[in-house]
Amino acid sequence: MIINLYSNTKLLNRLERTFSVVATLEGYLRDGCDIINPDIMVEFNASYLNANYAYIPDFNRYYYFREPPAVDGKTMILMLHADALYNYRDL
Repeated sequence: MIINLYSNTKLLNRLERTFSVVATLEGYLRDGCDIINPDIMVEFNASYLNANYAYIPDFNRYYYFREPPAVDGKTMILMLHADALYNYRDL
């Protein structure tokens, strides 16, 4: 699945967001996760550590990082949580 990583400089309790693109990459869902709290396994790249926000086109949802990425050798785990405020901003 494709994941777009961003750096967001605005507070999460506000509707507006200011995104800077960090990367677009391929990742894989870890077993036992869901659409609200997905854990995505990606190939390690130090520039991904600058990201704090993501968009997953397959889910049509924006996410913020629950925790900093967990690095395990050549892979890293992105632990995400759906941003309900931003996802439903137009309703």
